[in-house]
Amino acid sequence: MESFGGSEIVGRERELARIAGVLDAVDSRAGVRAQVLVLTAEPGAGKSTLVDWAAARAAGRGFQVLRARAGEGEEGFGFAGLHQLLRPLLGEADRLSAPQREALLVAFGQQAAAGDRQPDPLLIRYAVLSLLSDAATGRRLLLLVDDAQWLDQGSVEVLAFLARRLDGEAIGVLLAAREEGLPGQFDREFAVLAVTPLDRAAAGLLLDRQPQPPRGRARLRIFEQASGNPLALTELARAVAREPGGAKGADAAESLPLTARLERIFAADLAGLPQRTRQVLLLAAAAGPAQFSEVLRATPDAGDPQVWLPAERAGLVRLEPGQARLRHPLVRSAVYQAASFEERRAAHQALAEALVDDPDRHAWHLAAATLGPDEEVAGALAAGAERARRRGGYADAADTPPPRPPSNVRPH
Repeated sequence: MESFGGSEIVGRERELARIAGVLDAVDSRAGVRAQVLVLTAEPGAGKSTLVDWAAARAAGRGFQVLRARAGEGEEGFGFAGLHQLLRPLLGEADRLSAPQREALLVAFGQQAAAGDRQPDPLLIRYAVLSLLSDAATGRRLLLLVDDAQWLDQGSVEVLAFLARRLDGEAIGVLLAAREEGLPGQFDREFAVLAVTPLDRAAAGLLLDRQPQPPRGRARLRIFEQASGNPLALTELARAVAREPGGAKGADAAESLPLTARLERIFAADLAGLPQRTRQVLLLAAAAGPAQFSEVLRATPDAGDPQVWLPAERAGLVRLEPGQARLRHPLVRSAVYQAASFEERRAAHQALAEALVDDPDRHAWHLAAATLGPDEEVAGALAAGAERARRRGGYADAADTPPPRPPSNVRPH
């Protein structure tokens, strides 16, 4: 286990070893395949923590570290990411040949182009390579790019050009991106390491290191909902510590309370989706895990791949033959909790109507759509509990929810 920034990085031994291997490869000039590493991860998996660790480890070994973190609002600004990365070296641009220097400074808006002539893209690439190669003659370099899914296209192309030409250079490149947004140039040509969810042992160790480690049923619910995501594990543990009642309830649509940080990450793209897409997403969230057939029965829109495509592009779902799967349990929670109660209620009513031939699920969705006590719904739930008892399903019978809205309903 690696200590970093006053805390320990849990369950990432494989990733840390590969990053350390990049630094070793730079020392030995092992070549492009060893000196370039691409990390991919879902939001909250800890890729930025790994990038920070790489920066600290490289600096401790005497590297000069050049860093850039792409921003969603800068995708349309040509060479914005590249400028951020090279800014500490721009004082050395006078050493470049005049054509390369002019091309680079014009690209960065630091010099006016001669007439209407645009800088030659090849000259920009060679200028970057020359600038970095000169800097690396006196000190090894590590280039770090985080959130590369938001890099502008000009920066992506220049960095890919550079990364293919590192043989014999004392330069390493570590690029981190969300798994669904990795630029194609890096997906095809360089070593890619997926930062996978933590296993159960590592997730348990991370929970135990929280100020108020969750116990009992709350701990089990966190394991289930976080699905090995480090940020989710820590944030849900804090949420449960603040609101112990958030861990109660066993029905499928009821979730642990999401922190504002988790909602921002997992529901950030919802507002920009078409209304039909948001509606099928909410139905999928209300239906619960592995209940896509219920969504198909509740609305014909769910059978149209075009409705799901915007959600797939946003990284919220994964489309498979005959199936649309939410990419992470917290996507389901975020979609469900981002909706108003009326929207959730309508979703449960649609699902209840579609499941009249499944008494247990029909009754459950009726209960989730009911605002107050209702004798008919209570009777349907009681009948479901009796059926479960007769089948020997005592736990299911005990967990049958009362006729009330989920406890995570908040005013909108």
